Amino acid sequence: MKDLFDNPFIHLFHEIALTKEDIAQLEEYHEQYANKSENYILRKIIETKNMLSKEILQQHQKNLSLLAQMEGFLSEEQKKKIQYLIHLLESDIAVRRRRGTNISDIEEQSFKGRSSLLLWFLLLSIIWRRPSFRYPFY
Repeated sequence: MKDLFDNPFIHLFHEIALTKEDIAQLEEYHEQYANKSENYILRKIIETKNMLSKEILQQHQKNLSLLAQMEGFLSEEQKKKIQYLIHLLESDIAVRRRRGTNISDIEEQSFKGRSSLLLWFLLLSIIWRRPSFRYPFY
């Protein structure tokens, strides 16, 4: 996920839109999720989206739609990922709770709240994630 933070567009966007505390939180999320699989991150997106109000989810969908319309920053593959993520946010899909895992039932109302910021980070990490190639063991 190093690619996410190396992207000049994302870096500039974060510098303009977020506070230093928010950027520090994103860097903490980066450390926490850097080595997680795409399936794990998608599951975490579903868990996190279920903690947010419909209004906050609509803001995320709108921001993703605007991001997809930007010329020159995204490949066709990334635009497809954005469309998939928008549909995922719109869906009523839920995840089963794992034993010992607490999933909050409280809806967060702030767009810049902790869960919302985590969701934004996870969405961007899926969009800019490069596939990892594993070499076979000989």
